[in-house]
Amino acid sequence: MSLAATLLTLALADCDDIVAARSGDLFLACHSPSDKFTVPVNGHKAVNDEMDGYVIRLKKHSHEIVYVTRMGGGAYDSASRVAIDEEGNAWVAGFTKSADFPVAADAWQRTYGGDGDAFLMKLSPSGRVLFSTFIGGPKSDFGNAIVMVCNQAVIAGTSDGDGFVQSGPSRRVTFGATGEEKLTGLAQHKGKLYATGYTKSNDWKTLRGLSDAFVVRLNAQTLAIESAEYFGGSGDDSAWGIAIDKRGRIFIAGQTSSTDLPGASRGFQRRYRGNIDAFVAQIGGPATYFGGSQKDEAGYDGQNIAIDTDGSVWIAGMTYSTDLPAEGSYGGGDGDGFIAKFTPALNKVHFASYAGSPAREIGEGIAIVPGGALMTMVRLSDKEGVSVGPFFAQSVISVWRPARPLTPNPRSEIRIDTGEADAALAFLAEHEDVSRIWGTEGYIRLKKREAEMGRSFSENEFEQFLDSDALRRRKEALRSTLTRWKQADIKAITERVRSYLPPNARLRATVYIVIKPRSNSFVYELATNPAVFAYLDPEITKEEFENTIAHELHHVGLASLEDAAHQVGSSSANVRQAVKWIGAFGEGLAMLAAAGGPDIHPHLNSSTQDRARWDASLRNLRQDMHSVEAFLLDTMAGKLDEKQQNERGMSFFGVQGPWYTVGWTMAVTVEKVKGRPARIDCMTDMRTLLRYYNDAASQLQPKWSEKFLKALASP
Repeated sequence: MSLAATLLTLALADCDDIVAARSGDLFLACHSPSDKFTVPVNGHKAVNDEMDGYVIRLKKHSHEIVYVTRMGGGAYDSASRVAIDEEGNAWVAGFTKSADFPVAADAWQRTYGGDGDAFLMKLSPSGRVLFSTFIGGPKSDFGNAIVMVCNQAVIAGTSDGDGFVQSGPSRRVTFGATGEEKLTGLAQHKGKLYATGYTKSNDWKTLRGLSDAFVVRLNAQTLAIESAEYFGGSGDDSAWGIAIDKRGRIFIAGQTSSTDLPGASRGFQRRYRGNIDAFVAQIGGPATYFGGSQKDEAGYDGQNIAIDTDGSVWIAGMTYSTDLPAEGSYGGGDGDGFIAKFTPALNKVHFASYAGSPAREIGEGIAIVPGGALMTMVRLSDKEGVSVGPFFAQSVISVWRPARPLTPNPRSEIRIDTGEADAALAFLAEHEDVSRIWGTEGYIRLKKREAEMGRSFSENEFEQFLDSDALRRRKEALRSTLTRWKQADIKAITERVRSYLPPNARLRATVYIVIKPRSNSFVYELATNPAVFAYLDPEITKEEFENTIAHELHHVGLASLEDAAHQVGSSSANVRQAVKWIGAFGEGLAMLAAAGGPDIHPHLNSSTQDRARWDASLRNLRQDMHSVEAFLLDTMAGKLDEKQQNERGMSFFGVQGPWYTVGWTMAVTVEKVKGRPARIDCMTDMRTLLRYYNDAASQLQPKWSEKFLKALASP
């Protein structure tokens, strides 16, 4: 468990950075178009409702405001980072588009460069401006990071697509190449500076993907570049923060779309889960993904990584995933903040937690305090805070203190892949190049499956399907349905299904939401690379979709167990074939697991028509059991050839036919009378389910004949 408390909510739009000084006082770097402070605010407000930068100092224990200093001119201004020197002065890095931004007489650069400049400002312990300067040329420059070296400020950021580090009016280094570079973080250790960010250039080293994170080491006094290193996999990788521990080990945090992140095989979360994952990595050491089935980011605007006195690594960020490996649950808005604390080896999580509400939250800055960490987060809603365009925004400062470590379940890992559906909808909406679809993982595997089924599935045929009037008329319904389905609570689904599986069952699969000609959903490659294909259907609610996924995931878990047919190797071939067929009762077991309990109707969230059809089928239970038993007895007696077996056996699937209804009835009866553990005992050999059912069934319920059960058990 983690203990979280909101320290205060500020009447400002957004605070990107938070720092705990040696004194214990807190300093915040923020920006807002207006403020509602009850204390005097230093600094002139040039234009009403225009964005200005702010720095706030809070007392150590009471968190009372010591000062609020506003900084800005007649255009957009923002304070991005803050660092504290030995005298308690606050040094601020930020961005301004104001030509009239207030600068000092001894400024490094007194005139505005144009198109946005970085700025550096020094505030006294009482919040009075002691120094201020522009930093920039004719194109855009951003002040993204700041550290203190020998009590002097070093600012870093991005200048016209290159990274820069500067520590005086003429001591500056710029690094970049033919592609784009963005410098996002800066740290110092024993006379060295370490800058991080991302690059799209192949000039320094060869990129592994579309972009790589980088770490550049510089001499802290001369700013001479000593080394540069890329970090990343075959996808898109970017670092948004950097921290160095007492031993000099370098850690970065950011976001990735790479499935092959270096060092992740030694981390807490070893596999990429989809869309975009957050990550934290030790350069030259272990790394870990941190994410669910939707987009997850470590680093948005703030210093997103910090290391405490024990060497544990903290990160903050934003998630759209309902299945993050974290405490609590998704708040329900358009994005939640999160915070996580990892062991120094990155192979365990002390704790991780959502930080969200029905509004939208973004976790940004993080700072270490005794016993835990502080996180600053922006909350966007339609009613509370400072008006910012169509939203209202407020900054929330919270403290987090973990109480126990978390460990991942190595046998559960589910991700949702919507790439094929997203690409298909983009084609429908904008006639985007259809070839984007051909490269999606969902389409590639779907095409492979259809080929194995002997069905035609050419790209021309698929494009004709997409370009049909019928599908185009449904595009908005499909889009809104996909949006709802993306909010499915995968974590809750996984926990529900796992409660109906033995501990040794593996629950690993990719769920592909797809737009395709055939309107069926199915599982694929259960033995090697399990997948669940879900047909995107506007008639299916999110709750029905969750039920379908739970049903199919139960099949995935069941398939990971030892095949019961292998346990009857000494039996005749006909008996082995019958045992394989009774495995189809797994459909009924999956119905129970998807519902979540024996007293919950398996079609609780379905249409009235589906529920009535199920109830009608249950009324034929006695006849259905008799038909299935006759089929299996004929199979064991060798009376059916392969074609006859398949025809009769497949007929029991139907639209939730006897394999479903009889299987569900047996599973529910056993669980109610013998308990869920007894029901789970049946998983590896479905013959046990039949015997347990006969023991548990009431006098009014139909039973299997002793002749049949004896034949199934025969050698």
